[in-house]
Amino acid sequence: MTMLCEREIARKDQRRIEMSLGLARFPFHRDLAGFDFAAQPSIDRGQIRDLATGRFIANREAVLLLGPPESMS
Repeated sequence: MTMLCEREIARKDQRRIEMSLGLARFPFHRDLAGFDFAAQPSIDRGQIRDLATGRFIANREAVLLLGPPESMS
């Protein structure tokens, strides 16, 4: 029974995320899978992947990203 409840919660979470993304009407979708780490060799790949887990939120840690924004072209 527990596994069934967990699956239902996961399915509802996924639908909520998909609906929110659709309502946001972002012009494009990007994720870390498409990020070119070679273009920015000073970026620590492991640190970025760790940030992507969201662990810092649960730990109530602050994150500060500095630098110019990426070109949209």
